[in-house]
Amino acid sequence: MEIWGLKNRDVKSSLFALAGSENKVQARKADKMLELVRYLEDRPPSHRVFGVLTDQLWLTYHRVSVRIWMDWPDYGPMEDRVPIMHYRVDVKHFGDEVRSEIRTKELEEIRQFLLQAFG
Repeated sequence: MEIWGLKNRDVKSSLFALAGSENKVQARKADKMLELVRYLEDRPPSHRVFGVLTDQLWLTYHRVSVRIWMDWPDYGPMEDRVPIMHYRVDVKHFGDEVRSEIRTKELEEIRQFLLQAFG
């Protein structure tokens, strides 16, 4: 999967900057997102999707919008004083009121969910 951004056509540069943050939670979120982006880019099929990174990763492909962000349970377990995180993936088809969502730590599960959404 190829993820194109607005300015430099590469959302990874923004993630690299955030991964170096002194804020441990922000850095962990960026590390996990970078891991996901690399995973998606390294595996077929080669959809070319438009990506925007805010505090979440937004992907658009044809008439499908996907929002991916890091989440964790309130008062959940911690590791090195950082919450143990999972990915949340929300898919919306334009013109359709129904959304699909998964919560997972597994990168392949996300890839399969995206492939199903993008068709």
